[in-house]
Amino acid sequence: DFVGEKIELRNEQFEDAQVFIHHGKNYSVGAKAGHNDEFHNHNDVGSFMVSKNNEITFCDPGIGAYSKQYFAPETRYTHMICSSLGHSCPIINGEEQRVGNRGACELYAIDEDNFAFDMKNAYVIDTLSSLKREFNCRDEYFTLTDTYEFSETPTSLAERFVSREPITFEGGVIKSGDSTIIFDNDVFDFNIDSAYVNGEVVKTIYYVDFTPKTKNKNMSFIFKFI
Repeated sequence: DFVGEKIELRNEQFEDAQVFIHHGKNYSVGAKAGHNDEFHNHNDVGSFMVSKNNEITFCDPGIGAYSKQYFAPETRYTHMICSSLGHSCPIINGEEQRVGNRGACELYAIDEDNFAFDMKNAYVIDTLSSLKREFNCRDEYFTLTDTYEFSETPTSLAERFVSREPITFEGGVIKSGDSTIIFDNDVFDFNIDSAYVNGEVVKTIYYVDFTPKTKNKNMSFIFKFI
């Protein structure tokens, strides 16, 4: 009987879209760099999607319901679907990402299974010198590392991860669907919440905000997704 062609583990990089996809043994992760001035843009530099056991877990909310307000420039980014608040992006000094291209956040491969980009240009924060987001991919898991450099210690910082599935805290880890985030409880406080969105398909998104217990000018945070 025909059982289909075996898909080998591989990476794919789309230079024009500034997207990188890694396929592990039982998961795939894709991340977007680039800028926030694209056609039908969402403010989503640094956002990523995870597929685990053929089910999408952590991901963005998708397409909003088409309306005048959804497309009007003065109201488009008040929609959580279009805002970086509805994507897996950091929130710095209470600020989300801004629309526009102030210099692309260029994606680069460190080696075969590791890739990174500097997200600084997606934010309008004078004290932010660098924000490097790095993905280190292995067969069974990947780690996400965010490394910050500031000229002044930030007043607030939240690492936000978004899912279309409910998020729970079980046994010291964060879970959504079949995906798990392992993090250092000594480093972070966290808050799990949800929000209604006027989406074409998705009506509710779930998110977890990790906030560091101690803030400095230079910080690096690691999250393990399994």
